Amino acid sequence: MTYNTAKCIERAARIGYVTKGILYSMIGVLAVRLAIGEGGSTEGKRGVIQAVADEPFGQIILAAVTIGLLFYGLWKLIAAYFNPEENDDDAKGAVKRAAYVVSGIIYLGLAVWTAALLLQSGSGGEGGGQSWSAWLMSKGIGPYLFGLAGAATIGAGAVQFYRAYKEKFVKHYDRYRMSATEWKWAKYAGQFGISARGVVFCITGVFLIFAALQQDSDEARGLEGALDVIARQPYGSILLALVAAGLIAYGVYCFARARYGHFRVS
Repeated sequence: MTYNTAKCIERAARIGYVTKGILYSMIGVLAVRLAIGEGGSTEGKRGVIQAVADEPFGQIILAAVTIGLLFYGLWKLIAAYFNPEENDDDAKGAVKRAAYVVSGIIYLGLAVWTAALLLQSGSGGEGGGQSWSAWLMSKGIGPYLFGLAGAATIGAGAVQFYRAYKEKFVKHYDRYRMSATEWKWAKYAGQFGISARGVVFCITGVFLIFAALQQDSDEARGLEGALDVIARQPYGSILLALVAAGLIAYGVYCFARARYGHFRVS
């Protein structure tokens, strides 16, 4: 791989992380506003993107978001293939790289959905996703796949807690480029944000397992559903505010990763 190609991949990855950070920050801000009674809502990535489409200059913003999501998805696939994070060639490393592939496919799918929304083709709405889920559930193997996906999502949530507790994410920073204050806040934001993401993953995984047991794809919910569940608990507004603040912190982590992270592809 030439030097210029590697630099283009690095820039694309940084743009991708900025886009991801913006989405999570917006989700967190909307949820915080709901928690404190200032309007707001519990939205997932698609809900936030749809809200952006209705704003002034929404089409321009959607185009930028589409590019950013595309770059992020491609970066995850590149990371899976070239292994810039130097994962070991063992089962653990293979699982990590497989997770990169899954993440890449998810974000590329979100980029396609956003592009469809931008073009107003009608193929990017929420109904398409529900129809696909219903079709899969109708197959004999469907409930088992939902259950497997739920268990994997809960496992991914546990991994998030482990990453936050052990500070595994800090290895992705070029620390020599950061001041002591920047390093401290990047670490705190990462721990808080990744932990909040772990909470959401675990709740989402439970939804998937419940959908498998009920053989009803409508029971499967994503980030929006997880935030709704948190809001309905005793002291739900406090819990929602905490998780929402964590999602904002995760957005800050993404910004820090975009600014100070290393994306070396040989």
